[in-house]
Order: sequence, then C-alpha cells, then structure tokens
Amino acid sequence: NNSASTTVNQFTLDESGRIGIGTISPSATLDVATSGANAAKFSGTNTYVDIVDSTVTGRLQAAGNVFSIGTTASGDYLIFKTDAGSERARIDSVGRLGVNTTLPTGLLSVASTSSAGTTIGSWTSAHSVFGPNVGSATGAALGLGYNTTTDTAEIVSIAPSVAWKNMRLIAATMDIETISGRVQTNQSFRAPIFYDSDNTGYFLDPSSGGTSLNVAGSVGIGRSPSTDKLEVAGSVKLTNLGAGQGLIGYNTSSQHWEIASTSATSSGVRFDVQGNQRLSINSAGNVTAAVDLRAPIFYDSDNSAYYVDPAGTSASLRTGGPLIVNSLTRPLTYASHFATSGASIQLTFERTTTNAGQGGIGADINNCFGAWNSSTVNMFRVTQGGAAFASDS
Repeated sequence: NNSASTTVNQFTLDESGRIGIGTISPSATLDVATSGANAAKFSGTNTYVDIVDSTVTGRLQAAGNVFSIGTTASGDYLIFKTDAGSERARIDSVGRLGVNTTLPTGLLSVASTSSAGTTIGSWTSAHSVFGPNVGSATGAALGLGYNTTTDTAEIVSIAPSVAWKNMRLIAATMDIETISGRVQTNQSFRAPIFYDSDNTGYFLDPSSGGTSLNVAGSVGIGRSPSTDKLEVAGSVKLTNLGAGQGLIGYNTSSQHWEIASTSATSSGVRFDVQGNQRLSINSAGNVTAAVDLRAPIFYDSDNSAYYVDPAGTSASLRTGGPLIVNSLTRPLTYASHFATSGASIQLTFERTTTNAGQGGIGADINNCFGAWNSSTVNMFRVTQGGAAFASDS
C-alpha cells in the first residue's frame, strides 16, 4: 500500500525463504506480527491445520462447534509441556491421562513427589487434595494422597480456614462419621477380629474358640472397673455345664453373695480342685466333703450356743440333747441333776426300753462312784463275765 508520502512493507520474503507478514525480519518460515488481537484466521468447512514431521502429524481442527487438538495416526499420544519444554501431562493412545507421569495406568494417573498433591477446586494448603468444594462455605475439600512420613495412603477432609473437618461416609442404610479421631456409626461395626492399634497382642475375637478377649487392664460389665480385673454390676450366669445352669452374684434381699444352681434338674453345687471333686452341696442342702471338713469351730446354724470346738480348753462340745454313741440303746449324756451330796456326775447312761432307767459314773472330792436310778428299782451293779460281782438296792 503506497501513498504519496509513505511506503510500508506488509509482506517480506527474505533470502532464506522465510516469509514475514507484518514484519520485515521474519524469524521463522512463517512469521506473522500484528498490533491487533487477530493475528491469523483460517476459514472453511471442517477446516484444519496439520503440523507434520517424519513420524507424526499433529492437527488443529474446527468442525461445527468443536475445536480439537490431536494426532492423525493410531498409536500416537498428546503431550502438554510447560517451563521450557518440561512435560507435565499426556494423553496416551487409549485415552488414559497421566499427570506428571509418562506411563499412565488408569483413566487418570497422578504422580507427585511433594505434599502438593493434586487439587481440583480452590485450595492453598500443602496437604494432598483431590476433590471439589462440596458446598461448605469454608471451602472444605476431600484429600486423597500418600503420606511418606507414616507410609500410608490417606483420605482426609480439610478446609483452608478451619483446618481439619469431620468426615462422613454415607451409604443406603449406613452412616460412618469421624469426629476428632472418634469413629461412630448408626449401624454396627463388623470384622473377624478387632485389634488394639498400639499393640496387636490385645484384641477382641468374638468367634474364637480359644481366647476371645485379651486386655491389659480391667474389665467392667455394667460399671467402670476400679482396681479389680473384672467387675460386674449384677449376676453372672454360667450355662452349658452339662444339663445344668449356675449363677454367681449378690442377693440384695438376703444381702449375701451366692453361688447357686438354677437348673430344675440340677443335683446341687460342686467344687472341684485340679479336676477332682472336693466338696458338694446337694439339693437338700447337705454338704459332703471328699476328705474332711476343717474349721476352728463348728456352730449349730439355729443356735450358736451349741458347737464343737476341738481345741477349746473350757468346753469342747456343747449340745442341746443327748450325745448318742454307736447305738440308740446306749446314749451318752451329761446330767448334772444326778449330783447329790456334793457329788458331780460326769456321765450318765439311759435305756430306751420300757424298763427305762438312768445310771451315772462320777466323782466328788473324796470318792469315785456309780449310781442307778429307776422307777422300779434303785441299785448299782458291777458285773464280771456277765455275772453280778456286787449290787446294792
């Protein structure tokens, strides 16, 4: 475009074959320079521009309302570069997108060597983040990443202005929520075994036929334990003991601790030591010992004034009735009413036949004697070999 006063070059072809449009010093085979916004325009139907080298053809194409960037041959892939040619992402020939990796293995593969991770949505923290803002006014986001410090994969719920957020997993009928490290659900937790996170030697294994519960401290059922290893608020019921059932607990009515047999068919309660029966109580309340019963003193349960005190120095035996030795016809009793004239009758004998009588052997301060008292005759007889040796009526 020439005028009378000015000549401006709009097209230049230099000696190297480079074409300049809007420039007189083209630096490429085609160099277009403009001071406006529209530097170049290609118009047509399904218009495209191919960029070809010896092995691949890249294509820019406008077709209808779609603009595409791609390649023309099978097996080709598309790479995105920044920072002086550093590859940042690629789409391979089957459509897998790799970010910071040249070998994507899934539809989306992200590799990161720092805590920046992958961000979708607005986020300024250094935590690994993947996921959009889910509606929180504070900009909460879901983080998926790998923690190189703890060597674990992580799913975190975080927000820029209020730090960590609670996390909730929602299914059709289950809601799991974490609050300050505590996990709760509106249904139930199920697993073959539950381990302590600090020491797997402690666990709960409900279906185990061996040890189902192993804890380091105390266990409280119905209450918080204090110092005892097991504390139960209420009774403990024992089942599967053959055909019987047992109960251990505190009877608030009688205010006694009880070990009780609760089965209608049970014959009583038995105590075994090292697999051997040592003591048993039958349904009638009778106590049987395998060897013997030992105690400092044995009291009558109805009246403690009657007792057996083997080591007693004053009275070793006190009964309310006769003491029968070996035979009902030879009862042995203490009868102080036979004492006369200062005598002390120590032992008396009674007959239980129709001709009942009473006799005694005793001593006073001067004599040893025997006496006989009967409703029909009063006499004392000494026999030897069945024959009367001496008698006195």
